[in-house]
Amino acid sequence: MRKLIWTLVILVVVGVFGGRAWYLHKQSEQNKDAIKIGVLSFTSGQYAKMGQDLVNGIILAKEELTKPKKELVVEDGKAIAKESINAFNKMLFHNIDVAIIAGDIQVPPVAPLVAEHKIPTVMTIMGNTAYLKYNQGRHMFQIWPSNYGNSYAVGEYAKNELKLDKVAVIKMGSIYGQDGAKGFLDALGKPAVIEEEFKPDATDLRPMVLKVLATNPDAIFVTGHGKAYNSVINHIKEYRFTGKILSGSEINDVQSVENIKDMEGIIFAEAEDFTTSPKFLEFSKRYEQRFHEKPALESAFGYDAVRLLDEAIKRNPKDIRAGLASIKEFDTFSGKMKLMEDGSSIFHLSIKEMQQDKTEKVIKE
Repeated sequence: MRKLIWTLVILVVVGVFGGRAWYLHKQSEQNKDAIKIGVLSFTSGQYAKMGQDLVNGIILAKEELTKPKKELVVEDGKAIAKESINAFNKMLFHNIDVAIIAGDIQVPPVAPLVAEHKIPTVMTIMGNTAYLKYNQGRHMFQIWPSNYGNSYAVGEYAKNELKLDKVAVIKMGSIYGQDGAKGFLDALGKPAVIEEEFKPDATDLRPMVLKVLATNPDAIFVTGHGKAYNSVINHIKEYRFTGKILSGSEINDVQSVENIKDMEGIIFAEAEDFTTSPKFLEFSKRYEQRFHEKPALESAFGYDAVRLLDEAIKRNPKDIRAGLASIKEFDTFSGKMKLMEDGSSIFHLSIKEMQQDKTEKVIKE
């Protein structure tokens, strides 16, 4: 009897593990021709909504754009530099073919690893240029308007249309903030009457704002993102500043629209409004059916990032990096995008002004 019991146990174990092995083999067979896309987003933390919107756009693209077949490896960098490095290393463990990496905080610390491992990478929700020094091999390609480019457009408008004399600059203490300040001042062609910097996690920003207001500027250019950036603009409004408030493209992100009390009159630059185009309306309909909410800007860019990879594979199936490098212009939901030699991108921009009801008005194409 004991021998019979042990025989049955062995048969059960063999059956279980044999079945598992067969299942894994079939899965491997099904996925062996699939391109494995590593997605480094931020689905927790203060920017979680933006990060999840991006992932949703990528998921929808994976489900709809089935050729080539795709397998997603999604990791959460939490918009923290150290966490993003750990998350990227986890993706490498899965032998990813390409990567989509999001976030101004996440891309710079991961860029050296991308260069080291030569992973063809699309970067999005990322407006700084810190990656450029690691991109000599051109493995990184940006599909998001840069903060330098957007801020340069606002600086041109301030110089040519507003003809401002005294301009103050308040920037976030990060590469993103530095890029924005540099782009604005390069276009303005003159130094700021005062240039102040705030930390991304700063909480007491009134003294800094008062110091800037004491110089009596005609306009204040503010660049950054997140809670501290929103607080700076709220304080400027709170002190009833009568000059112009200028910014990059970050003023109309979801968090800013929710947290800045009075946005009326703020001038910024943005790629052309795509939300009323037939192509986006059709995308929006499919997205709402899938996720039961309207797509955000990040959702559209996530979808477009996968489309860009598909185009690269179509051009060069054996060398995705070379395929990406061969793309000089790409039609995104936000209009035509030019891919530059260094991997950065340029979009057609409009100058807009926020209205009292937090809608946007185009004031110059």
